[in-house]
Amino acid sequence: SAICKMFRGNPEPGRHVWYDGQVDAIRAAGIEILALPDWPAKWAMPTNAAGKPVYDAKAFGAWCEAAAAHYRGRISHWEVWNEPYISGYFFRGTAKEFGPVFNAGAAGIRRGNPDAKVVGWCTELSSPGYVLPFMRDYPPSQKPDVNSVHYYYTDVPGDGETGSDTLMDRLASTW
Repeated sequence: SAICKMFRGNPEPGRHVWYDGQVDAIRAAGIEILALPDWPAKWAMPTNAAGKPVYDAKAFGAWCEAAAAHYRGRISHWEVWNEPYISGYFFRGTAKEFGPVFNAGAAGIRRGNPDAKVVGWCTELSSPGYVLPFMRDYPPSQKPDVNSVHYYYTDVPGDGETGSDTLMDRLASTW
């Protein structure tokens, strides 16, 4: 849900914008919300001298904590980041740079709502190895509770089957 993205809900330091009416209406319709707190506000994503974004992991973690606490009891699943492996689009950095940002967001969600499920990041068939540089050595308490998958079929012959080396097998073997 875009209503939980940091740039919308925390547009400047110390200011929060809550979408209670929208969240309550969605829930009243019997729909569960998958929160996506990613996409930091500009103030929390300055650029360095080379023009590359530098993510303020502490600010992102604080946003995740505030949002998870505010929506506790109404939003139970939080996908920390969507498709971080798409270079220059959703996360403008390497997997190594993503690790601290993911950690801060996941920890913030768990502080704000200990009952929430942390839904890691969205992956797809071409990217399961992206997270290996920072996931292999994580203790279970720092790993996502679940992960989401965009099941895109690109360059897969035949009926789209991927054989025995499926994405889920590859992800499971890393954890």
